[in-house]
Formats: sequence, structure tokens, C-alpha cells
Amino acid sequence: VIRSYVHVGDLIALALAELRRLPSGAFARFDTAGEIELEVGALATRVAAVLGASHLQVHRPPVAAEPIDRYVGDGAEMAIRMEANGFAARDVDAQIRDTAAFLSSGRP
Repeated sequence: VIRSYVHVGDLIALALAELRRLPSGAFARFDTAGEIELEVGALATRVAAVLGASHLQVHRPPVAAEPIDRYVGDGAEMAIRMEANGFAARDVDAQIRDTAAFLSSGRP
């Protein structure tokens, strides 16, 4: 299972910036994709490392080689629009830390 992740704050900021920037009635269409693609087992290991729990082992059943479960957008247009609006996307480690902080906060 291969995915790519974008910080929800980056996506919302970009969408709002595009709404302000584009002429009335125009729209922006873009796929979302983060800076890297991660297999979910590798993501779990990375989460443990970023959160200071590298001693925890990630146990997964064997992964079949085929079919490859890859669901990743083409982030080229999003990157162009981010740059045009003066944004820099947060990396996966920042996304992990922010997600952990949100989940730990107990907020709904």
C-alpha cells in the first residue's frame, strides 16, 4: 500500500489562496501529493522514529508483490500553485508530529 501525504493545513491554505487569487467564476484543479511516496509499513516505522519510539517494532503480515496498491496523485500542479502563492509544503515528519499532537489533544 503506497501513499503520499499532504498536510491538511497546507491543502486548506492553498485552496483559500487560490479562491482569492483566481478571477470570479474560475477554478483550480490539482491533484494532491506530498514530497515522497511511502509504503504504509515504512510510514509506521517512520512514525515510531519521529515520535521517539524507534524501539517499537512494526509487525505486518507479508505483503503481496502484485497487485501494487498505489494511490498517489500527481503533485506537479499543486507544487506550482503552492510556489505561486508563496507556500512551502510541510514534510512528512511535520505531518506526523502535528497529527500526533492533534490526536493527543483529545479534541474532536
